[in-house]
Amino acid sequence: MKILRPESWPQAVRFLCEEQQCLENLPVVQGGLPPDAEEIDVLCLQYAARHEWPTSLPARDRDAILQRFDWARTLAATMLARFRKADGTETGQQMPYPDWEFEPMMIWFLVETWRTAEKLPTDVLARPLPPRPAPQWPPGPETN
Repeated sequence: MKILRPESWPQAVRFLCEEQQCLENLPVVQGGLPPDAEEIDVLCLQYAARHEWPTSLPARDRDAILQRFDWARTLAATMLARFRKADGTETGQQMPYPDWEFEPMMIWFLVETWRTAEKLPTDVLARPLPPRPAPQWPPGPETN
């Protein structure tokens, strides 16, 4: 039975697996430029808004998005664990599962928390990350 709206962290992990399988079954186009992290952000935001991927993706883009799904599943799975205070004296409950719709959930998993993964040492992640261009400072008039 396909999960339409997860209501717990275990369901979220399963849901992300199902969504990743749909992505893996998309036809891919070979070639193209190496992915840019901001372009992958845009693809993930479009997916979150429509709950569908383009009919085909460049293989490199799909691989970069699959990397984000791997991260999202890992993150959701870590929310299942109980935790301790810094002094080790008390064990807390698992993080409560938010009551959210598809779009904010996928934006949080695939875009917002991805910036945390980008800050991890590169030996933690299985594949190298797509580069993220440095922000332009001072911002130009088009951003105001």
